Amino acid sequence: AIDMGGVPVGGPEAAELALLAGVDIALIGSPADLQPTLTRLENAVVEGRLDRGAIVASVVRTQEFVGRDPCQVTTPLETAED
Repeated sequence: AIDMGGVPVGGPEAAELALLAGVDIALIGSPADLQPTLTRLENAVVEGRLDRGAIVASVVRTQEFVGRDPCQVTTPLETAED
């Protein structure tokens, strides 16, 4: 989990850095960090710090891994304006 101290930053910033580094899943340690993390990640996509295509590819890989049809998954990224 991100709050375990493996990186010098925590919470939402650590999740953004993890996704930027290429991980598919950033584990959120505290329920209180969930909404701030989602907001930061959405802003990172809108502002160009995170690549939308890379995030969508991560969603597809994750859904395929757990046996779900990625075509049936809807995300806020699909409705966000480019």
